[in-house]
Amino acid sequence: LVEGMSDYYYLHALSHQCRNTNRTSLPDNIYITPCGGTKMVGNIASLFLGQEVRPIVLLDGDDAGRVRRDALLKELYSAHGSAILMLDEALGRNGEHVEIEDILGEEIIMEAVNFVISKKLKINDTDRSKGSLPAQIKSAAVRQAIELPDGWKVSVAIHIVSGLAEAKAVLPAPVLDSASTLFSKICDRFKMKP
Repeated sequence: LVEGMSDYYYLHALSHQCRNTNRTSLPDNIYITPCGGTKMVGNIASLFLGQEVRPIVLLDGDDAGRVRRDALLKELYSAHGSAILMLDEALGRNGEHVEIEDILGEEIIMEAVNFVISKKLKINDTDRSKGSLPAQIKSAAVRQAIELPDGWKVSVAIHIVSGLAEAKAVLPAPVLDSASTLFSKICDRFKMKP
């Protein structure tokens, strides 16, 4: 289970590119299910648990993700902490605010953001101190009085993923290496499950 649709799009595209470049990718029998936000993860997980399936949960390494992890550990996942994977920990960036967009990086994401909003949004050093890349983008938007449309993260993801497919472009090696690290950790969690 992942938090949102942007996670879904990015993970599919990254897995496809990792597979095509002989890196670790997600196996075909692992399905990614977006939950519609951090708050919905527990509800969706409980639906699976009702069918005697305990899904692996991938959460952003941010405050909302940590709050959701703690809530899941108190109830639905009380004896199954290994089924919850925090993005910051998976990428070896423990304690940092990390979202899936951070894997792709500022250059790739900002080009797509500027296309989607039809404006030139620039991140400065003050914005970069705000945490994850989406938090930096929100900070820059406030500073420059640019309104980000509802669903901007999903629109950016669709733009990037469709652009990669159309151009048959390959993401930079450091991006794919980070993605491969994440996929290795996800696969390890499936092996750990009883």
